[in-house]
This record gives sequence, C-alpha cells and structure tokens, in this order.
Amino acid sequence: MRSVRLRACLAGIFACLLLLLLPSPVSAETPSEEIRSFGGYDYILLEDGTAKILRHSGGEKELGIPSVLDGYTVTALGDGAFQNAGSIESITIPDSVVDLGINPFSSCSRLKEIFVSPAHPTLVVEEGVLFSKPDSRLVCFPVELFTNYYTVPGWVREIGSRAFFNSEHLVSITIPESVKLIGESAFSVCSYLEKVNILGGVTKIGDYAFHLCERLLSVKLADSVTEIGRYAFLGCRKLNDLTIPQSVTDIGEGAFLQVPR
Repeated sequence: MRSVRLRACLAGIFACLLLLLLPSPVSAETPSEEIRSFGGYDYILLEDGTAKILRHSGGEKELGIPSVLDGYTVTALGDGAFQNAGSIESITIPDSVVDLGINPFSSCSRLKEIFVSPAHPTLVVEEGVLFSKPDSRLVCFPVELFTNYYTVPGWVREIGSRAFFNSEHLVSITIPESVKLIGESAFSVCSYLEKVNILGGVTKIGDYAFHLCERLLSVKLADSVTEIGRYAFLGCRKLNDLTIPQSVTDIGEGAFLQVPR
C-alpha cells in the first residue's frame, strides 16, 4: 500500500512538472492589457467592462468563484486559471461566468466536485463532469472524480484541451460519434487509463493527446480519423493493440515514440 501511495505521489509531482514543459495554452490576452490584482485573484478587464480571472493564489478547500471582483462582474475564466491549485476539493462557478478557456482547473490534484446552478446559461455539470454548452465542449473531468469507466455524452462535439489531464481513476473511455476533436493533452498522464474506444466521428487527435498514459493497452481508432498530432501517444509503453486506419493522412512528429512496435 505504501508503494502504491508513493507512486501516486510521484505521479502527481511529475504531472505538475510536466505542465511546465508542455506548450502553454494559447491565451486571448495581449501584453497591452493591464493585469490587475484583488483578493488573491489576477484579472483583466474585457472590452465590455467585465472581468476575466487569469490566476488565483488562494488555498481554499472549498472555493466559490466570485461573481463580482473589485467591483466588476466576472464573466470569464482564463486558460488554466486555477491550474495546480492543490488544496481545492470543490469549486462553485457562478451564473455570471459564461466563458471558459482551456480547462481552468487542470491538474488540481484534489478536485472532486464542480458545481453550477441548474439555470446556468452556458455551463452544465453531468455526472460530475463540466461542459460548455455553446461549443458542446467537455471542459473538465476532475482529477479526483472517482469514475473508472466513462462514456462521453452523445451531444458533445469536442473533448477540450487538458480536459482529463492527470485523472487519477479513469480506466476506460468511450468517445461517441458526435465528437469531432480530441484536444491537446486531453488525456495526458492518465496513469490508470487502459482502454480508449473511439466509435467514429473524431477527425483529429491533438498534440500530446494520450501522452504518458503508461498503462494504455488498447486504442480503437475509427475510419473518421485523418490527423494524429505531435507526440499524441508518446510514452504509451504498453500500447500493443492499435490499428491506424487508412483514413489517417497526417501523423505528427513523434506521435508514436516509445510505443511497442
């Protein structure tokens, strides 16, 4: 048991270091925008006069994201805004926040629950997983969500970048025909992921999508896939059941490095 806990601890530390090495999420902010600070939050003002949270430095166990910050309505969370917040176990997102960047809660190592109201205009939580309704995107599968076998809902079109990053419990994932894109690092460092079943519809598997899924044994790629990104399966050392369909015309650099041949 002690060795299992040690491995889990080391995996968490490694995932944090990995985030520093992976390409940074593309951000909408520009150097000319003034970054302001208030109450442990860094934010910018958007063109409509509302606030977008970029970072949070607090150490709360249960976090309620404010709807008003420094007198400004909070409407957006930036890419990885709460990334690596190791103390947070639950997060509540107010109705005012309608725009989410790349998984704002990526690699929050203790995150179990995300809450939004049933009347939220753009976000929804189903079976503990956070989605953005306007772009039909799966945004965040919390690291500590205790779900071993998961099927993405049939209305989802995109698995967002870093959506499942460093999941501690996911063993098997089924991706329905509705999904067209698996984003960058979507399943990176999912230490216990063994099986991926893509039913048909996905056209692109993003860079680093399954990178360092060290227990991954089987991936079924549908004939819809045309592009596999850079380092998509890097370090999947046990992946011995993978068939690349003839539909694939673009394979990125190092997509299958350290994969059994």
